Amino acid sequence: MNAVQPEELSALLDGELGAERAREVEMQIASDPGLRAEFEALSAMDVVCRAAAASAEFALVVQLPANTARMRWLAGLVASIAGLIILRIFLKLAGSDALAIGLPAVSLILLLVAVVYLLRAERGGTPGTFISAQEQTS
Repeated sequence: MNAVQPEELSALLDGELGAERAREVEMQIASDPGLRAEFEALSAMDVVCRAAAASAEFALVVQLPANTARMRWLAGLVASIAGLIILRIFLKLAGSDALAIGLPAVSLILLLVAVVYLLRAERGGTPGTFISAQEQTS
């Protein structure tokens, strides 16, 4: 008869042991007080965990933006940046380096404006207003 491994106690609780090995483990549990105490503690924890899992609920909470104007503004910004990128690719393919720095700079400025706008909107501020130092720390 092989000694019972700790993982076999859990496997016995879950019904994952073969019939012969399950009988051997049960016999060792019955004859060894330390092993029996460990198995009883594991059984008690198993009951608690199964009860908790049975009563657990998952509630999916999705909050859509209430301000559709904000979403239209953001979509316009994304379209503007995409347009600038397409224009840059077209000019590069045409061999024009005149706007090699200008278009990426405009794209970066638009992107920074969008980030600032979204951060202010998320904090409850309105676009065009400054966030005070006290608001930033709260």
